[in-house]
Amino acid sequence: MGEVNAFTGKIYHIADEQSEIFIHYRSNGRYDLNGGEEMLWISERDGWRHIYLICGKTGQVKRQLTKGEWVVCTIDYVDRTNKIIYFTALGFNEDKDPYNFHQCRINKDGRKFMDMTPENANHIINFSKNRQYFVDVYSHPDLPPVSQVKRTSDVTIIAEIQHCIISDLVVEGWQMPEMFHAKGRDGKTDIWGNIIRPSNFNATKTYSVIEMIYTEAYDLHVNKNFRPAYHLISRLADLGFIVVSIDGMGTFKHSKAFHDVCWKNLKDVGFPDKKLWIKSAAEKYSYMDISKVGIYGWSTGGQNAMGALLFHNDFYKVVVAFCGCHDNWMDKIWRNEQWMGYPIDESYSACSNVNNAHLSSG
Repeated sequence: MGEVNAFTGKIYHIADEQSEIFIHYRSNGRYDLNGGEEMLWISERDGWRHIYLICGKTGQVKRQLTKGEWVVCTIDYVDRTNKIIYFTALGFNEDKDPYNFHQCRINKDGRKFMDMTPENANHIINFSKNRQYFVDVYSHPDLPPVSQVKRTSDVTIIAEIQHCIISDLVVEGWQMPEMFHAKGRDGKTDIWGNIIRPSNFNATKTYSVIEMIYTEAYDLHVNKNFRPAYHLISRLADLGFIVVSIDGMGTFKHSKAFHDVCWKNLKDVGFPDKKLWIKSAAEKYSYMDISKVGIYGWSTGGQNAMGALLFHNDFYKVVVAFCGCHDNWMDKIWRNEQWMGYPIDESYSACSNVNNAHLSSG
């Protein structure tokens, strides 16, 4: 990363990111300090996404501020007086959903790391204008929202604003979504997803399974907040299906190695992990019929759904794909070329639904 002097055209080299395959350039975070003398920079150079303090003149790393097998998402604010950095992060709670967002802070010297939102849930944070307080609304698919006011300095809970009550939903037969995890293709990494059952679900009956898919390398896509109804999922579930959504390998906000699966391989979209996940769920719940698994999606999900029929028709038998971007030659530079590489090579054809349409008869 560099800067250009608009008057002289001279280029200044500030931060050096190198990878033998790809750098997720849309995700880099920069925060200037001391008029540009120093810079906070988010990098995956150690295999996980963390904050580094860099000299704004030479580009040299002064220190790595955060470290471990977890992910920094964004630098939200820097208290320049007290030299405290506030940021969002995920993945540092062992055996918990690694995709829950938490508000954190750390001193500029790399000391006194604190998870300001330790509750096992996904957190949505809003600070007061003076940043002395913040509202923390936390939930996950099987935990109704709780909203609290906390003091920023010591993270003391000042007041509970609201605690969501869902008794009326339950009376109507509404089913709580289930967060489910199973080992992925490597036999060690937990893959997380949601199970949505129909209203008036009956465990003595058998239900066909359908996956709702929208898998992109630029992010993760399974809902992490509580919702009484899911767009593109709940209505289908209430027709009498069990609908699942899963984030497999190749998606963002995990380790670099986890993400690297998508390199020149956008057709993968975690299918080897998703199939294992669905089989594991069916082993636990005998009412899940996976003899003919269905899948559907729109846009990139349309591309993914069609790819399920072409490349994994041993498992996926019924597919609905709409508005799909089926060929990586004809889509966005920031998406396709970032992970498929340039110049164009045989991997583009190998990942093309158009070039592999004949496989649907397999």
